[in-house]
Amino acid sequence: MAMAPHLCPACADDFAGPAPPPPSLPGIGRAVAFGEHAGALRAAIHRFKYAGRLQLARPLGMLLLADFLNHWKPGEIDRIIPVPLHPSRLRWRGFNQAALPLRHWRRIARSAAMTAPHGPADEGLLIRRRNTAAQMGMRRKERRINIRDAFAVARPDRARGARLLLVDDVFTTGATLSECARTLLESGAERVDVLTLSRAR
Repeated sequence: MAMAPHLCPACADDFAGPAPPPPSLPGIGRAVAFGEHAGALRAAIHRFKYAGRLQLARPLGMLLLADFLNHWKPGEIDRIIPVPLHPSRLRWRGFNQAALPLRHWRRIARSAAMTAPHGPADEGLLIRRRNTAAQMGMRRKERRINIRDAFAVARPDRARGARLLLVDDVFTTGATLSECARTLLESGAERVDVLTLSRAR
């Protein structure tokens, strides 16, 4: 998939550049982010997530797909799982910012005359069973406590023995992603990798 690195496929604005390397976190194998959570990339994510600019889902999906193709070989991932929202948060926002860009992958692949690298994201495997407080402004330890036991695996048969890719919008401390990975591994997943749009310093 041809795309200049760190350029927005919608407006060609230059993003902030490569993401800083993620910390080593228990339960997470490989962690990749498209770019640093700053500048135009941060602005695009915020407009999409908080201002409901849903037309940004496709270009953000293009960024995720480009990074997926750059870092994972065909057949290396069995299932792609967006980090879930609690049902009450989903009703309030109206969409899951981790899931919506993934729904464009097949259409993006078709428009680029390529074979879709993966089937639809598995949005029902992992669920958020506890409506946690918003993590913005919390320290690392507070985030870990806040998110503990917030997730559950609805279909353990789909996780067992699988190589899974967790997808979210922003990798901050990794507390949420690490808790998701722990939950999936305890249900028998073989490996859990992570892909995000941005990585906060």
